[in-house]
Amino acid sequence: MSVFLLEIGIEELPARFIKNLMAESKDLFKKYLEDAMIDHAELTSFATPRRLCVIVKGISDKQAKKEELIQGPAKHIGFDDSGNLTKAGEGFLKSCQATKDDIKILTTNKGEYLSCNKIVGGEDTASILPKICEQVIKNISFPKKMKWSNEDFLFARPIRWIIALLDDKIIPFELAGISSSNKSLGHRVLSTGELTIKDSCSYFSILEGEGKVILNPEKRAELIVNGGNKLAKEIGGEIIWNDGLLEEVMNLVEYPVPLLGSIDEKYLSIPSEVLLTSMEEHQKSFGVADKNGKLLPYFLTVLNIDAEDLSIAKKGWERVLKARLADAEFFWQADTKSTFALWQEKLEKVIFLYELGSMAKKGERIETLCQVFSSNFQVSAKDILGLGLLSKADLVSEMVKEFDSLQGIMGGIYAEQKGYSELISCALKEQYLPSGVNSPVPSTKAGSLLSIADKIDTLTGCFILGRIPTGANDTYALRRAALGIVRILLEQKSSLGLKELIEKALANYSTVKGKLSEQEAFEKLLGFFEQRLRAYFIGQNISSKVVDAALGAGFDNIYALSRRIEALEKFSFGKDFENSVLTFKRVANIVRKETTIKSGFSTSLFEKEEERNLAQAYNNMEKSFNEKLLLNNYEELFQELWTIRPSIDAFFDAVMVNCPEEDRRLNRLGLLQSIYECLQQLADFDALQV
Repeated sequence: MSVFLLEIGIEELPARFIKNLMAESKDLFKKYLEDAMIDHAELTSFATPRRLCVIVKGISDKQAKKEELIQGPAKHIGFDDSGNLTKAGEGFLKSCQATKDDIKILTTNKGEYLSCNKIVGGEDTASILPKICEQVIKNISFPKKMKWSNEDFLFARPIRWIIALLDDKIIPFELAGISSSNKSLGHRVLSTGELTIKDSCSYFSILEGEGKVILNPEKRAELIVNGGNKLAKEIGGEIIWNDGLLEEVMNLVEYPVPLLGSIDEKYLSIPSEVLLTSMEEHQKSFGVADKNGKLLPYFLTVLNIDAEDLSIAKKGWERVLKARLADAEFFWQADTKSTFALWQEKLEKVIFLYELGSMAKKGERIETLCQVFSSNFQVSAKDILGLGLLSKADLVSEMVKEFDSLQGIMGGIYAEQKGYSELISCALKEQYLPSGVNSPVPSTKAGSLLSIADKIDTLTGCFILGRIPTGANDTYALRRAALGIVRILLEQKSSLGLKELIEKALANYSTVKGKLSEQEAFEKLLGFFEQRLRAYFIGQNISSKVVDAALGAGFDNIYALSRRIEALEKFSFGKDFENSVLTFKRVANIVRKETTIKSGFSTSLFEKEEERNLAQAYNNMEKSFNEKLLLNNYEELFQELWTIRPSIDAFFDAVMVNCPEEDRRLNRLGLLQSIYECLQQLADFDALQV
């Protein structure tokens, strides 16, 4: 067993490419090795801004062998009338490297064909690896690719060298004008120059020793965190670690060297959110706080060089950050002198969407929705009066113009500074949450209300204009907005009806002449939410059949839907579940064929004990059904279905529903209709497909 190394040397890659690059290269190499029937043990991949490598340990020296049945031409084509091979038959034998005695006649539903068993595989791994390497490199995907040579080849950045080593043997191939070798380059500044990799096993030690390259991203992150924490401890502080920034920084360097810099204490008067944003976004640096979370006049950055004296680098970073913070201080002072009233006037000239008017108009629509739905979130309409009008004001503030990621957050800070209530300021800060799949949802009820009002206004406005996401195209992030509404309603355990929410939001656009009518937009948006709900719950590892069955019973109350899905999932694991579903389907199938029947029944028309027992079982369930429904107690409701099922089965065994007597027939159908109306509110059992 050997060790194979592939290293691709490239110009500096954007940090955001590296995580996916490692995962995809590993998956591709594994796939092509399996396709080539080459056994291997451990397969790992690593990357820095300047290189990608794949290391395969325990790789077999040869392909595995296997016998395959090869089908050739039809018998009447492979043999002539005398039983001799035709040219087609001889060609088939030659391709299989077989003799006439090896031929077998294969009988299929289309006729008889020549066939023979052929041994495939067994080639040397070294002879197959060049093609695998080329396939891996050519099939790695990037958000953007570039062409830098006359060859018809695209990659994220120009390739500068390629190493391909099977133990100490170079695997020769050429790509993008670069021939594979055992030569690599180390750190752009710190290394000794060209590195000769003697064999694949010495790669790591040579690269890290002579090359000054830390290949493993996790090790780079560890060096950053440990070094940063040590420096912070020396000044009695703690680093404010940002996981997203840490991942970015560790993929910007090959040899991380943490460096602690200082800032003028006067900048600490600026809100901490502004300071951290300036450090993190503009300088890729981390803030430092004391044990109480208060910012200290320091920052941590990460260099890609090392030297005995880093004072010059330190001064450079401090000088650049000082300029950024001076700008932030200027914006802060300018904004503190302004007012929300002035900002709201400026919003009249800021367009939301051309057909939908200004951001000021959007604020008015949000205000209307916040007032309408305040009681749904146990918030006083009086306490949040003007919240929607204030929500977009900070978009024209100087600070948000510079740091757009602070929109909403600065609105809350300015509201607090200018004397608005804590309820208002907190809601303004949370209005854009959740901002992504893993982003937190608003923690306050007012913030939840404002976020939903903002998102549903954007959704309905875009749908009125016919700007509905198709495929991967989602210009206005409408899928994220819909998912945000779903997550907030679930977190708040809100019973707010989705239909009412959409209707009220659409009413705000009654004077807008769009591509779709209000009714068309309503129906399409409702279907859009259904798709998002389906994707969301399936993403929670719930069976698609269960999700579809629950959605089929309605999804207006999203929180109730989640409880129903949870209960149905549990019900689906129960004993005799499939037979129960078949029973409930039978009820539904009989009732749906009758378009004029109504629920209800008369006990005086029953003639058999089984229908009396079923009616009694239904009456026992019906007494508490609606009460449990209001409490979203679906687990008990499904348990009651389980209890009533034997009575339904006995009914079908003993009673003819479509009997000759019309009054008895309608009475029996009325009983089944009553049961069906309960079933409808729990699940569409046809969707379970057992």
